Amino acid sequence: MAIVEKTFRCGPTLHYDDADWFEKKAIGFNHINPSLEFYVKNNGSNFDDALVVGAGFGLTSKQLVDLGVTVVSIEPNTDRYNLLQTNVPESTNINKAVSNEGTTGSLVYFEDNKSGSSLDRSMGDSSTSVDVITVDSLDTNFDFISIHTNGTEIDVIKSAVNTMAANSDIKIHLKWIPDLIDDVDDSITYLKSLDKTIKIIHWWEEDDSIELRTMYDGSFHEDTLNAVEYADLLLE
Repeated sequence: MAIVEKTFRCGPTLHYDDADWFEKKAIGFNHINPSLEFYVKNNGSNFDDALVVGAGFGLTSKQLVDLGVTVVSIEPNTDRYNLLQTNVPESTNINKAVSNEGTTGSLVYFEDNKSGSSLDRSMGDSSTSVDVITVDSLDTNFDFISIHTNGTEIDVIKSAVNTMAANSDIKIHLKWIPDLIDDVDDSITYLKSLDKTIKIIHWWEEDDSIELRTMYDGSFHEDTLNAVEYADLLLE
């Protein structure tokens, strides 16, 4: 690891691992995930209790904490969890994975890209055993959940059935990368089955504003989510 301090375009100054090839490349632009970062910057103060699944080194968690939100952050990769602890000690930080069944699993990752860690997938050159919990096991009335788990986001949502039922106004962000999802069509069908509107969070670089683009209302082709390379989705 090569720990470096960085001030991000959305505000926080944090430590990150400069040896992680993806984050080193992205951070060259002073952001990691600008659609989410500026959605949180512009809307985070509306939330009381947030959950960040796949918290990484803590950028989203830090944004939310700085806005006065009570935050639970979950990060399964130990190296990244240690950075999370350093960057966001105000958050309740948990070194586990999340899926729809609480048990144990295999966390798979590349040694030079631990930001790409994923649960029970054949995508990496290293692996380690990890405890797995469900969102519902946290028994918290979250009003915002952010999920970035490199292809297993739907399993995380499926682990939050009771949490969603307890708060019909809950907003859920998930990273959508079709190439990492085992069955894209089934995943889309599941998202459409939820009592939520599916929106794409679009970031405008010129002024850091955010536009929410509603899916499946006739504005876009039905297969848009199949075709995009990646997107940040909001369920609300």
